[in-house]
Amino acid sequence: MSHVRQLRISPNVFRNTRSPGNMSRREFLQLGGALAAGAVLASCSSPGSLRGPGTHGSDIVQLVYSDWQTDWFAGMAQQMLEQFHTDNPNVQVFFTPDPDNLGDDMMADFQRGTAPDVLNGCCDFFPIWAQKGYLLDLRPFVQADLDRSTIDDWSKAQYEAFFTANGLQFGLPKYHGALAVYYNKDIFDRAGVAYPDDSWTHDDYLGAMQQLRQGQTRFGDAPGWASMFDISWERIQVHVNGWGGNFVDPSDPTRSLMGNQEALNAMQWLRDRIWTDHTMASPLDVQNLETRQAFIQERIAMVEDGSWALKDILENAPFRIGVTTFPAGPKRKATLATTDGFAIYA
Repeated sequence: MSHVRQLRISPNVFRNTRSPGNMSRREFLQLGGALAAGAVLASCSSPGSLRGPGTHGSDIVQLVYSDWQTDWFAGMAQQMLEQFHTDNPNVQVFFTPDPDNLGDDMMADFQRGTAPDVLNGCCDFFPIWAQKGYLLDLRPFVQADLDRSTIDDWSKAQYEAFFTANGLQFGLPKYHGALAVYYNKDIFDRAGVAYPDDSWTHDDYLGAMQQLRQGQTRFGDAPGWASMFDISWERIQVHVNGWGGNFVDPSDPTRSLMGNQEALNAMQWLRDRIWTDHTMASPLDVQNLETRQAFIQERIAMVEDGSWALKDILENAPFRIGVTTFPAGPKRKATLATTDGFAIYA
C-alpha cells in the first residue's frame, strides 16, 4: 500500500450545519479510534511498513479518513482532527464523508484505487470488502499494540465478526448499535395502555398494538397504526431469531434456513400485522417515510428502531418518549446488534 494516495475529498468536507456541542464518550472514541488507526497506518514499522516521505519529498504523511456523512459529524471530525494534528504534526489527515450508497460506492472506489486510507463499515458489505482483498489484515498491529484488556472490553460477538473464514482480521470495533422499541407515551396515555417493559413478549406486543388500535383510531392528523419496522432482511431476521430460527445456518452461511418452520412462523406473524389486522404500518401507509420519521410525525405509536435513531428522535419528537428492549419471541429474546467497525484500505 502506498503511503500517499490520490485524495478523494468531497466538496462537503467539513460542512457543519449544526454546532457539534459537547461530545459523548462514544462519539470521542468513535472518531478517536479512526484516528488511532490512521496513526498506526502512518507510523507502524510492523510487517509491510507504511512509513515514508510525503509529497514532494516532505516528511508529512497524508491520509484520507472517511466516516459518517450526517450533518453534525463533519464539525466534530474537524474538531478532533485539529487535536490530532497538534499531537501528530507529521501526519496530515483529510476527512471525507461516506458516499451516499456506502456498500456499492466504496466498492467502486476500491476498484479504482481511490478509496480512503481509514474507513468505517458495517452490515453485510463490510466482510465482503475483506473477502475481495480490499482491507488490510490488522492482526500484526493488534498483536503489537493492543493489550488483552482492551480487546476484552469489546463485545466478543462484535470483535469476532471482524474475522474472515480464513482468519484475516479486517476491522476493529467502532460502536455496537442495538435494536429497541421506542414508544410515544402521550399516545399510550390517551389510549389507556400500559407502557412496555423488558418483560414483554411478542404476545404482549400484539396485545398492546390491538389496544392502541381500539383505544385511538387517529394519531394526530394521520390514520393510526400501532407500530412499524424496516422491511429489510436483518430487521425481519430479529423476529425469526425470537422464534428460534435463522435465515442461514450459523455454521454454514451457504445453507439457507428460510424455509424452516420457525422462520416461516415469524414471517407470517409480521405479515399478519401489516395485512390482516393492520396494527403495523407498511412503508406505503406512511408515504415511504423513514421509520423514525413516521414515529416523530406521530403516524405510529411505536417503532422498532436502533440506537442510531435516538439522536433524531430526541431532538425532533414533540411528545414524551419511552424506550424498551425488543420483545421476546416464543423461543428466546433477541435483538439486532450491529458490527460497525474501522478498517484500513489495503
